[in-house]
Amino acid sequence: MAFACGLVALAGHAQTITSVEQTSTAPSDVTRLWLPYAFYSDSLGLGYGVGGMINGWQQPQFTAGGAIMQSSRGAGALALIARDYRAKKYYRWFIDGTVLIARFNEQRGYFPATLSGSENGGNNSGEEDYVEGEGDDDLVELDARYVLPIGDGREQALYHYKVADGLPVRGTTGGGRWNPLERGRTTLTLQSFARLRSYDLDPSYTFTGKPKEYSFNSNGLGLLLEYDNRDYIPNPSRGSLQKIFLKRDFGWANSDDSWTTLELDLRKYQTLQTSEKLFRQEVLALRSWWIDAPTSKTVASAGGESIRHRPPHYMGAVLGGLEKMKAYPAGRFNDKSAVYYSAEYRMMPHWNPFKALPLPYGLAVQWWQLTGFAEFGRVNQHWDWKELHQDMQWSMGLGARFNIANVVIRIDTAFSDETSQLWFMVGQNF
Repeated sequence: MAFACGLVALAGHAQTITSVEQTSTAPSDVTRLWLPYAFYSDSLGLGYGVGGMINGWQQPQFTAGGAIMQSSRGAGALALIARDYRAKKYYRWFIDGTVLIARFNEQRGYFPATLSGSENGGNNSGEEDYVEGEGDDDLVELDARYVLPIGDGREQALYHYKVADGLPVRGTTGGGRWNPLERGRTTLTLQSFARLRSYDLDPSYTFTGKPKEYSFNSNGLGLLLEYDNRDYIPNPSRGSLQKIFLKRDFGWANSDDSWTTLELDLRKYQTLQTSEKLFRQEVLALRSWWIDAPTSKTVASAGGESIRHRPPHYMGAVLGGLEKMKAYPAGRFNDKSAVYYSAEYRMMPHWNPFKALPLPYGLAVQWWQLTGFAEFGRVNQHWDWKELHQDMQWSMGLGARFNIANVVIRIDTAFSDETSQLWFMVGQNF
């Protein structure tokens, strides 16, 4: 499912048109790409599948893709995405859609087996503190994004890039002075989501108010304000990105409970020049992420105390998986609040032994990167700035990036004092 989730990360390439500045033999502005893939994780075992995408079909900025996956432990998944579809009458509006359907023979859930049991998923929980059973993990998400008429978005709602050998040489870019009124693009997104996860567990597990087949349902709306001042969205080398995201489950329909989260995501990119002879590009990428569920509270119930008005254990303040704390299984840590910090050093050598490698459709590896990264994070039962920055978890590792037809393919291996993971996916981590 790593490639499937990596396809979802293409949302980060919002509203871009990329054309190649080369000779008449340059590939068409319509890009088609398919790749077989494989990965390994503790929870899934060996995963393998195929993914594909098409960019520039019907509309130059429009991207559609899909992926299927199977694993050695009986998991299967299907992912479909559509990005940046624009109705012609509404120049500044873009629509995204995501569908994920997955079935696992051994789906892990880091939530308490009993109300009086271990604090599964908490910062101090043990490596084996999880439940596991056959189950589903499904997601449907629809986003409507509006580009505000300020900054670079005043005249043009789309980014236009001219690239040569995988890097921009001309076009509309950010990366300059931080000023939303003059540079970069500011977008406002209205999101609707529905998420279901289920576990068919052994009858020995008990969870107040839940049958043997545990089902966690959530649906609601989100409001995202984003300022993007990166110089080249698929592979930034300077500039920054800021997001403020308010998400609300109103407890409607089949939702288990109502809840609210508020998160702040800050990213910064700095070009380095330690060795221009060896490296075509060097970048230091930094990320900070904070999240809290202010509605969460502990209430008395017939079986003792229970937590109410908090997102399910796989949503909200969650660390672990392919995006945050990559050395840990997905959802390894979850609670009311979380902080997360990441730093990546990305090196792009001039030497490219992969450029002549034969690939489907005659595509070439236009550049490759070596990456070293470090991550630190913590979840907590309440928002306490001092406590959130004590006894933090860590994850470190190495990665490689390959630009194929202006699509970044990423391989990361990460380790911690608890476990290690290997991930294969699409797009830079951030």
